Amino acid sequence: MVYWEVTEPTNPIVFEYGSSKEEQDLELITAIMREIHSSPAADFVRTDDIQRCRYCVYRTYCNRLPETAALEDYLSDTYLALEDELELLNTD
Repeated sequence: MVYWEVTEPTNPIVFEYGSSKEEQDLELITAIMREIHSSPAADFVRTDDIQRCRYCVYRTYCNRLPETAALEDYLSDTYLALEDELELLNTD
């Protein structure tokens, strides 16, 4: 795969990716999916702040709001502010 940036037309970035790497990635993703699927519901703590649910694509799984967030929600200033706040809280 070649990544070409308009501002750097003479410096493309080449990513080596073949079938063996694809198989490794598929195994990793499959393992993660199995782990998530086998985790008890108690491992997934719901937020007490319902406003955060407004922007969550998984909110229908929690039965918090009836529909998933629209693209416009993600582009809103409110969502972007929440995203910035969450990044500040993430100390990993």
